[in-house]
Amino acid sequence: MDQPQQNYTQEDIEDLHSYSTKFHDALFGEQIDEITIEDVLTSTTNEGRQLIRGFYKKAYNKSIQDDINAKLKDKLRQLSIDMFDTPYEYDARELHKALNSLTNDDNVIIEIFSSRPSGYLEIVDKAYSSFFNISLKEEIEKQCGGEFGEYLIALMEVARPMEQTISGSEAYELGEELKNGGLETMGNNIEKFKQIFIEKSREDLILISRAYFERSKKNLYDAIETEVAGKNRRLLKAILFAIITPAQYFAKKLSKVLHEQRDDDTIRRVLISRAEIDMYAIRDYYFMEMNNELRSEIPEEDEGAYSRILINLSMK
Repeated sequence: MDQPQQNYTQEDIEDLHSYSTKFHDALFGEQIDEITIEDVLTSTTNEGRQLIRGFYKKAYNKSIQDDINAKLKDKLRQLSIDMFDTPYEYDARELHKALNSLTNDDNVIIEIFSSRPSGYLEIVDKAYSSFFNISLKEEIEKQCGGEFGEYLIALMEVARPMEQTISGSEAYELGEELKNGGLETMGNNIEKFKQIFIEKSREDLILISRAYFERSKKNLYDAIETEVAGKNRRLLKAILFAIITPAQYFAKKLSKVLHEQRDDDTIRRVLISRAEIDMYAIRDYYFMEMNNELRSEIPEEDEGAYSRILINLSMK
């Protein structure tokens, strides 16, 4: 799945070319110029940054990310590297860190696999193979295994439709199946998992959820909480939540990592990955959840470009 292409004028191209020069000078001047670095990162889209990345490589015969890694420090270094990745490269790196941590970071794995659009993970797999000389599928089989690993591979292999594919009566039949033990046996029935949670569109899942409620008088999301165990439970809940109301899913995730368990990696990942997709809606849900503006709760203890860039991303 290709990224949408922006129509650039010649003036736009010249501006982006000048940004590559400015960024180089900001890194290699007498002092690191964080203001210019911030300006380049916040004044461009990811697509624009890919052009800057190409201009930089052509002009200096070096990778802009390698130079960032050599010249910047701490959080600003990581944020700058991340923002010069394509979305697919970024998710590949995040998944590699998660899959190869001492305990496997299931939260990151579940977030990416449950919330990305149909066809997206195939391109992440290509980036993963290029970076790490192992396919994402092979890595999952190696590091995860079991039912959870089968679910993840199914999410990679099955294309979710974009439109409604079932009738109301078919939704009721599936709701009935789930009510009569389908959720409890889901771990032993990968085909049923695919049939309901992967092969169905957002509209289908809404219909199935409504049908399940009418049949059982119980919310499907809550039913998963009580009837499915462990990682599989968290994955199914995330799929349902992230597909039906993705902005609310990410607003809730931000509220948790900003208020309960501070996690800079998650804050950075959500802001980068959603800034050009649905940040306006995430802000609205965040305000409803926390009764406060998202931008006002981005940590500012760094007193520098890192925090200002994050705040900027939250206002896209």
